[in-house]
This record gives sequence, structure tokens and C-alpha cells, in this order.
Amino acid sequence: MKWPTDLISRNKTLIKKSFLWLLILIFALAIYSPYFLGGWKDREPAHMDNWNFFHYYLGAKYFNELGYFDFYQCAISAGKELKVAGWNDETIVRNLKNYDLTESRHLPPCPKEKFSAERWEEYKKDITLILNYKAGPSAVGILDLVTDKGFNPLPFWTVLAGAVANFFPNTGPAFAFLMNLDFIVLIISIIFIWKSAGEPMARITATITLFYFGTFSSLGGQFLQYFWFLGLVWAIIAWRKDKPAVSGLLMGITTAIRSFPLFFALPIFIVTLFSIIRRKVEVKAFQFSLAFLIALTLCVGVGSLSDRGFGAWIEWQEKIGIHAKYLRGEIFNIGLPTFLSTVLSPVKDTTTNYLQNFPNTINPPTKYPFFLL
Repeated sequence: MKWPTDLISRNKTLIKKSFLWLLILIFALAIYSPYFLGGWKDREPAHMDNWNFFHYYLGAKYFNELGYFDFYQCAISAGKELKVAGWNDETIVRNLKNYDLTESRHLPPCPKEKFSAERWEEYKKDITLILNYKAGPSAVGILDLVTDKGFNPLPFWTVLAGAVANFFPNTGPAFAFLMNLDFIVLIISIIFIWKSAGEPMARITATITLFYFGTFSSLGGQFLQYFWFLGLVWAIIAWRKDKPAVSGLLMGITTAIRSFPLFFALPIFIVTLFSIIRRKVEVKAFQFSLAFLIALTLCVGVGSLSDRGFGAWIEWQEKIGIHAKYLRGEIFNIGLPTFLSTVLSPVKDTTTNYLQNFPNTINPPTKYPFFLL
């Protein structure tokens, strides 16, 4: 009875590679599954993350008109014309200038003059599409959309994503492709990891990406959320292949897409700085750092191509400052202060949405010092 063990031992590599290809096949089939693509008849995806498309698709497509601070009042204004249930002057909305929750009538009016008549009608059609796509969100979900924290991506991502959103039609196979483009990006990323770092690392990446709690349902039906991952993978591969300038360029672009990849570059910056101080320049680190700064500078230029110009970056900095300050008191968000407050705060069991949690952010239980972090 040793033959099964011998067979497995002799074909261990084949089995491992087969398992990885199986994971990639699951990725590929998921793009065309009934859950994500609704069958072959109409070629339209059955699943849309309404929250994601409401914020990222509309925010990018209409950034010239909405910017970072007029997002919700314009949605409510369009909703009133469309007679969306629950969207009216009394609707509780997030004021993106200070993150207060208030009735929509107390917000500054939507700057409709920034829209042409045709763009405004297109904007209303997109809102209708997102709110009513297939099953759509519940009435509570529709109300929750405008109590979140608005549109926060960097201007570089916004310019590129806005060009994509304005290029693709919002119906048919092209829209289905756009809605599931993240799947394709992840498949490409895993194949590159496989070729560069080996099958075990690719298998781990594919497994975690597919089966980590809550991940699978967020892979499809969203708008351009994973391009940073592909950029990060390529940057690391370039570094491993002793191409520091290419790695720096890719890391700079990736940082301009999602900002947090900057932390992957920080150790190399530190090495570069200390080598300059010691007057013994570490060439590889220096080339990476210089290329990173060049790429980031070019990305700032690209991010300034919207109608808002370089002011888009100033608006983003202001918006993120408000956003970061607010998150320190929010009970159910990510981060060490939030984790501790979730564990220790006596109000944790009564907070299930942004509206309920608002009092905690305005008057946090300051007896817990982690709220000050």
C-alpha cells in the first residue's frame, strides 16, 4: 500500500502546479460565472458592488464637476429630480467639509453650473443605473450611501480612472468587462509572482486572495481597485532582477495610485539617505529613489490634468486631513486605536452603521487614551 505515497512523491511538483492552475482557473471562471456575469444571454454582470461604483465610478467620471466636497449634495440633488425614495431635503447626509451628519437642506447647493445639460442628464442616468442595477441595494442601503465619507482617491488615480469611466459605455459586454477587470489584473499578478518568486509564493497569494474572509465577493463588481497590486508586484520583481530604476518608477506610479505602497519604498529611501550622509552612495538604492521621485513628480503632473488643475491635490490634502482626523474616533474601522476601542468601548455593541457611530466620533470616550493616537 505504499504506491499512493510513491505516486504523490514522484508527482509532487505536478500536483503543486496543478493546484495553482486550478486557483487561476477559478479566478478566470468567476469572471464569467452567473454571480458576476449573469449568463450568456444578455452578457451583463449579475453582481455590482453598488457602494463601490457609487463612490469610485461616479467620483472618477464626474470629478471635474464634483471634486472632493460636492459629492453627496449633487447626488441628493439628482436623486430629488429622479424621485429616489428617501432622498430629499430631510435626508441625513455627510457634510464632506467637516464630516458632520446633517439634513441635506443645510448643505451648500450642488454646483450644477459646472455640469453641461448633457452631463447632468448622463450623471442622473448613472445614478439610476447604480441604485437599481439588478436587485440593487435596500432602501436602507440607499440612505447609507450618502452617510459614508465621500470620494477620497488620489488625483492621479482619479484622472486615469475618469478617462476609463468616460470611455466605456455603461451597458453591455464592455461594462461587464470593466466591472470585472480587477479579476484579470489579479490573475496577471499571480502569474508574474509564479514566474518570479516560484510556485509556493504564487499559490499562497492566490489562496489568500480568493479565500480570505470577505475577499471573494469584493473581487468582482468593483471599479479599478487592484491595479496598485499589479504595480507593486512588478516593482518588486524589477528590484529582484536588479533593475532598481524600473522598480523605482513602478513603485512611484503605484504610490500615486494608492499612497500606502510608499511604506515599501521607505527602507530603500533610508538606505539612500544614510549612504549619502556617509558619502558612500549605495548605487542600487540611489537609482531606485531617484526614479521613484521622478515617477511621483510625473504622476503629480498627470493628476493635475483635470479641470481642477493642481488644485485637485490641494483639495485632496484637505479632504484626507479631515478624513484621517475623523477616523480616530470611529469605532468599527481599521487600525490599532480602532481595534482597542472596539474591544474596550462600552458602546461597541450598539454601533452598526455610520449614523449610529457618529456620536462616538464627535464625543469619543476620552478616558481611553488610544483615541488620542
